[in-house]
Amino acid sequence: MDSYNLKNFIKLLNKEGFIKINDAADLLKVSSMTIRRYINKLEKEKLVEKIYGGAVLKSQDQIPINYRISQSSTKKMQIAQLAVHKLQDGDTIIIDAGSTCHYFARQLPENLSLIVITHSLDIMNIIAQKKNITSIMIGGELNHRTGSFVGPKVEEAYNKIKADKCFLGIGALTIINNTYYDVSFQEISIKKIICNCSNSCYILAESNKKNVTANYPSFSLSDITEVITE
Repeated sequence: MDSYNLKNFIKLLNKEGFIKINDAADLLKVSSMTIRRYINKLEKEKLVEKIYGGAVLKSQDQIPINYRISQSSTKKMQIAQLAVHKLQDGDTIIIDAGSTCHYFARQLPENLSLIVITHSLDIMNIIAQKKNITSIMIGGELNHRTGSFVGPKVEEAYNKIKADKCFLGIGALTIINNTYYDVSFQEISIKKIICNCSNSCYILAESNKKNVTANYPSFSLSDITEVITE
């Protein structure tokens, strides 16, 4: 196997998060069969997951938000509809970045007056269309793959905020020694700060995330008001 082109293929995956077989073949000037061999090799090493016509990186935080939004949309919509029942008129809420939070933002009702704070461009684009919502954007360093702002400036801003409720996404529902574990390390600190500055903290997650292997401790069970799942 051509190690040079394989390394370039891995670079493409790391940059984009996912890639189509035909696009990779064109960019690397190799056959689609060669790209399939690369994907098979990386799948055996548990680095990628095959999708129709291509592959995505295994690590959840490496998968582009647009791809994640398109997956399991029915389940995520069910979760969002359940989460909406936690809202009250006049609430100040924080909405985390993530695909399930995307659907929650879309479901925010027109008959409630809310203040919504977020560090997600995706969420902001949704709530900006809702006239009953006062929206506040938290900025910092943009993670292009997740479409959200990260870094010390985001953490500093959230440390100065007090909210009634927050709604958080999470990559896993793994519990070890009364602690939730997540698959991504990068945004755990932001999520913890959001939870600490909120009176009630809700996790929005699909039930199949209970079976996901996770290595990074995030919240203790006592931090979370409720896990909302389908």
